[in-house]
Amino acid sequence: MDKNTRFSIRISTDLYEWVKGYAQRMNTSVSALVKAYLESLRTTQESPPDMPVDAQTDVPLERADFERQHLTERVEEKTNQILYLRSLISEKDEQIDRFQQLLAMQSKTTAALTEQLGTERRMIEDQRRRKPSVWKRVFRWT
Repeated sequence: MDKNTRFSIRISTDLYEWVKGYAQRMNTSVSALVKAYLESLRTTQESPPDMPVDAQTDVPLERADFERQHLTERVEEKTNQILYLRSLISEKDEQIDRFQQLLAMQSKTTAALTEQLGTERRMIEDQRRRKPSVWKRVFRWT
């Protein structure tokens, strides 16, 4: 009877989270993924010399397919990240446009209020000049 042996390793939390996520995307467990990779590694190391290899990389085809699949998934992830970041940039551009419009409106309002304040100050000054003081009025009537 073939007895299974427990195999424990220590890896960084970051690497574990990546492997766990990858296993979930592949719809398998981490241990099944590691077993399959180790089996694949063993067969490529023990492969006969006539095993077909990728002409460009000189890597056995099974491993090349695995790496190609992995790289394709990474490209898809990065493409999704780029699309998400582009949508964020677009949203920020819209926010900047709205902010600039509000700023322009505020500048116009400030200018109008400043002009109105100046006009009212001139009116007050004109009224002060025209109107004699209380003392002048009192002494004029006597």
